[in-house]
Amino acid sequence: MRLLLLPIGVLGLVLSACSDGDDATTITIRDLAFEPADVTIASGDAVTWEWEDGSTEHSVVGFDFKEPPKADGSFEHTFDEVGSYDYSCSIHPSMTGRITVEER
Repeated sequence: MRLLLLPIGVLGLVLSACSDGDDATTITIRDLAFEPADVTIASGDAVTWEWEDGSTEHSVVGFDFKEPPKADGSFEHTFDEVGSYDYSCSIHPSMTGRITVEER
């Protein structure tokens, strides 16, 4: 009986990792780059940008979201609408990325 419960328990853990919203994706700001720069998420999910580039200031600027320049901390934005959202650092024009939002 125990042997049958182990696979079922593992399956339960895998299924519990899949949720219906409030999922978060993290983009790290490091070495004058967004890592990863391009991500795909489901509508209703959040993206968190985390500053890990020492004392170098960066911003996160998109069409309907903006975090002013800073050297540490984080910024989170929830994407409710399906579409593509380009973003960049206003200080470093070569730092760009895209959030692609798909239907859940």
